[in-house]
Amino acid sequence: MVLTAVATFGEALGLALEDVLDEEGGGLGLRGDKEVVLRAVAQSGEALYHASEALRGDKEVVLAAVAQSGLALVHASEELRADRDVVLAAAAQAGPGAVLWLATSRELQDELQGLFALPGS
Repeated sequence: MVLTAVATFGEALGLALEDVLDEEGGGLGLRGDKEVVLRAVAQSGEALYHASEALRGDKEVVLAAVAQSGLALVHASEELRADRDVVLAAAAQAGPGAVLWLATSRELQDELQGLFALPGS
């Protein structure tokens, strides 16, 4: 049922996550379930916001999120906001100007400006 909900409406992940605990009661529940999060971000990249910290640092999950919404990059781990593949995927979806300020690596910011002939920052 949860997979169907997040596949239809990715933001349903946020509605379901806060109250669902994992079997040990640790509180990650669905936020830490990679299959659920992947389905959610495929529908709404912004659902990455509701994912566990570990999954916000998972390259496969973040790439799926930014493929749907490049601006989901803001919810990725700092490490992945400095990852060339992730930043370029986000730029391809949302436009380089939209994600330029989200990249944490100055080298990537410079590369985006050069690749897409953006004005200097």
